[in-house]
Amino acid sequence: MKILPLLSIVTLLAAPVRAAQVEDTVATVNGKAIMLSEFKKEFGNVVDQYKHNAPALLEDADKVSRIKTQVLDDMVDKALLQQEAEKKKVKVFSRELEAGVKEVKERFRTDDEGKKLTDEELDAMFLGELKKQGLSYSQFEERIKRDLSIRKFVNETLRPTLKAPELKDVQEFFDKVKFVVEGDSTPLKGMGEQEAGEMVTLARQLHELLSARVHARHILIRVARDAKPSERAEALKKIQGLKKQIDGGADFEDLAKKNSQDPDSAVRGGDLGYVVAGMTVPEFEKAAFALNVGDISNVVETPFGYHLIRVDEKRAARKLNFDDVKDDLGQFLFGQRLQRKLEAKVKELRAAATIQTFMPKDDAALGVDLTTKKAEAPATPKTDQKDALAPVQKKN
Repeated sequence: MKILPLLSIVTLLAAPVRAAQVEDTVATVNGKAIMLSEFKKEFGNVVDQYKHNAPALLEDADKVSRIKTQVLDDMVDKALLQQEAEKKKVKVFSRELEAGVKEVKERFRTDDEGKKLTDEELDAMFLGELKKQGLSYSQFEERIKRDLSIRKFVNETLRPTLKAPELKDVQEFFDKVKFVVEGDSTPLKGMGEQEAGEMVTLARQLHELLSARVHARHILIRVARDAKPSERAEALKKIQGLKKQIDGGADFEDLAKKNSQDPDSAVRGGDLGYVVAGMTVPEFEKAAFALNVGDISNVVETPFGYHLIRVDEKRAARKLNFDDVKDDLGQFLFGQRLQRKLEAKVKELRAAATIQTFMPKDDAALGVDLTTKKAEAPATPKTDQKDALAPVQKKN
C-alpha cells in the first residue's frame, strides 16, 4: 500500500472519518469508497460458485480468507481501471449501453428446460434475477456502464500497443501445447506458475475438444452407496418399469422429466450434453459408447444408481492438427499478451494510488452463508457442453 501523501494526512486530520462511514465501507480507492453492500454481493456470488464447484474449500478458514482478499482485490482493480478510463475521457454511449444490457439479458433467453423465452418472459426472468441479487435496474445499468468503460479503455489504449502473434510464434506455441495434450510436461519446465497453469488448462480444453464423445440423455434412479438390499431392489424395479414403458412406445424425454432423479438433466429431458471419453465413470462410459445413435441401453448400474441411456449423436476422436487450431491459438496468445499488459497497468495504477481497506474480521458481518451441504456425489457424469476452443482468461 502506498504511504499517504502529506496533503491526504492533513485532510484526514481536519475531517475525521465517521464511524458509520467506516462500517459501510470495505475500501477507498483514491478517496472513492467501495461499499460493504457491493462487496457482500460480489463475495456472495463467488461463494455460490464455490458451493457448486468446490464446496470443500469453504470449510477451510484460511482459504475463505484468501477468497475474500481476492474478491476485494478484484474490486479495487476495477475501481482503478474505471478511474483511469474517466481520466482518459472514455465515454460509453447510449447505444453501447443498450447493446451491453442486451448482451447480458440474452444469457437468460433459454430457461432451465431449454425453452426459448419471449421478450416479455425474458424481461420477467431477468428482473427476477436482479431482485435475487438485490439490484435495481438502474444499479445494473451502472455496473454495465462501468464494465463497458473499462473494456473500451483496454481496447482503445492497451490493445493497439500489441501486435498479433506471427505465424512462427503460433507454430512454436502449438508444438509445446501438443506435448502437454499428449501428457508430456516437459514444455512446462521453466515456466512461471501462471503461464504453466494457463497452458495446462488450454491443453485440457484441446484434449476434450478432440476426444471421442457421445451426446447422451439418461434417466437416473438414485441408489445410495449404503442402501439396504430392499432399497436397491425397489430402485431396480422402478428403472425396469420405465424401460418397459419405453419399449412399449413411451417417450424417453417425457419419462426423464417426470422420473429422473438427476434434477439438472431431468428438466432438459435427461440431456447431458456431450459425454467425453475418459471424463465419466467407466460403467456409464462403456455403455454409452457401445450404443448406436438412437439406441436406448438396458439398465446400467453405476456408483450413482441405475440408468437408462439414450445416444443422440456420436463423434469420433480427432487428431490435433495445426491448421485446425492455428486461428484459435493465435487469439489465445494475443489474449494472453493483453492480459499481461492489463496486469502491468493495474500494478502501475496501484503503485500510484492511495488505497485503504476496512475488511470486517467477522464473517457474520458479511451476511453470506458459508455452510455447505454434505451431499452425495453428483448424479450427472462430467460432460463437455462446449464445442469450441475458448481463450483462458480471468473470469469477471
